[in-house]
Parts: sequence; structure tokens; C-alpha cells
Amino acid sequence: VIAVCPKGMGPSVRRLYEQGKTVNGAGINSSFGVHQDKTGTATEIALGWGIALGSPFMFETTLTDEYKSDIYGERGILLGGVHGMVEALF
Repeated sequence: VIAVCPKGMGPSVRRLYEQGKTVNGAGINSSFGVHQDKTGTATEIALGWGIALGSPFMFETTLTDEYKSDIYGERGILLGGVHGMVEALF
């Protein structure tokens, strides 16, 4: 069980992927996590997926940490959770 998680929204991942065909190093960074590795090749497969996505840099994480950062980042920042809390306080 693996996850490869680009650190951006779909349109920006696609735009930077396309740009990376002509500009060396363009792309969007990704994290990857291996939860279960029955064959011993899960890390290599995850890295291959990241390369296929056009990620110039990949960093290892756990699926639990990725889930937490995704939930806090999307709900708390991108979707206005922090803004709503600050408005409620003042």
C-alpha cells in the first residue's frame, strides 16, 4: 500500500508537468509513503509514480502524517477554517 501525493492542486500539477517538458526542473514536488510492502519494491514503485507525475523532488512520509497534513492544510488553510476561527474570535 503506497501513496504518492503532489503538493498542489490538479491544474497546477498539470501545468507544471507540461512546462517540465521544455524547462528542466519544472514540476511540482510530491511526498510518498509506504504503508505495506509485500514485494519489497513499493518504494521504487512510488518513486516511479512520482517521476511519471513530473516531480523534481520527492520526500518520504507516512500515510498517517500525509493524511494529517492534508486535512489540516486543506480544511484549515485553503478552505478558510483559520479565517473563520479568527473572524469568530473578533
